[in-house]
Amino acid sequence: MHASYRLRRLVLAVGALALAMPWAAATPVAQAAPLRQDNLLPNPGFESGTSSWTAWWAEIPKPNIGYDYSYKPNSFNTESRAGGAAQDLVLAGDKSYRIFNNWDPFWAGIRQTVNAPAGSRVRFTMNARVWAAGNFWPAPSDPTMPARVRVGIEPNGGGDPFAASVVWSGEIAPHNGWNAASVEATVGAGGSVSVFVSIDFRGSSRQFMGAFFDEGSLVVAGAGTPVPGAGTPAGVYVVQSGDSLAKIARKFNVTIQDLLKLNELKDPNALQIGQQLKVPGAPPAVAPGGGIVSYVVVSGDNLSRLARRFNTTVERIKQLNNLKTDVIVIGQTLLIGP
Repeated sequence: MHASYRLRRLVLAVGALALAMPWAAATPVAQAAPLRQDNLLPNPGFESGTSSWTAWWAEIPKPNIGYDYSYKPNSFNTESRAGGAAQDLVLAGDKSYRIFNNWDPFWAGIRQTVNAPAGSRVRFTMNARVWAAGNFWPAPSDPTMPARVRVGIEPNGGGDPFAASVVWSGEIAPHNGWNAASVEATVGAGGSVSVFVSIDFRGSSRQFMGAFFDEGSLVVAGAGTPVPGAGTPAGVYVVQSGDSLAKIARKFNVTIQDLLKLNELKDPNALQIGQQLKVPGAPPAVAPGGGIVSYVVVSGDNLSRLARRFNTTVERIKQLNNLKTDVIVIGQTLLIGP
């Protein structure tokens, strides 16, 4: 009797365990979700042609002297290796996006608007290459030709590339090779953002002026609503005529309090033209790796002073900007590099 009783208890226990096991297996252990790194952009590598992307450009009248103007480019299209494009003008796959003009400089780009998680931090990256030459391909691009590439994010899905709400990256000048520009911003409450790619050839002219873009990405870089500028290295911004701390804060998607604390400022209204401010997201005073940077001339500048500041020479600055004399003017944009 005792042995039979013990056997019945064992059978009941095994049966109960068998019933419990499927239920236990169906209950997963809670785990933190991985950070989402999916590309939010449709047609990021232009393999579907120009679909999902909209062209934009500035039309600035031509002055009597000089090249500080912008005409509409004669081509917004794709380069295709299968269609005979040079291999170097496509970064990956079969296609890249091309903006092109002859002789007349231009300031133009492409954009698209997509949905993104409201309050998240997103990062937009685009690879770019420019070609400015007086001879047919494969003539190398002339690095003395101003070519300013940057990318931007409008956090609320606005489509105006000239709006003050667009958060822009620093400028790159990717002559004779591919380079990437990136920028981060916090998505607005509406859950949509617009991304912009910009190429600015104003300031000089060549027979052939083209910009090529490929392999773009927009990814969620962080969840929640982070402090603006947190974790972003502080670059240097030079105060221009008409600037205010509020205007600078809007431009770089930070707060006035961030700028006051970072620069140890007491009075937000006591800015001076030419003053250098540390700003999260602003381009560094000298590009990483000793590359070429874009600089806007302010009161008191001259070529000798700029050469000393950026550890270069007057002749190199003149060469990069095709200057015939040492004369520069306030508001003029210069390329400066080693």
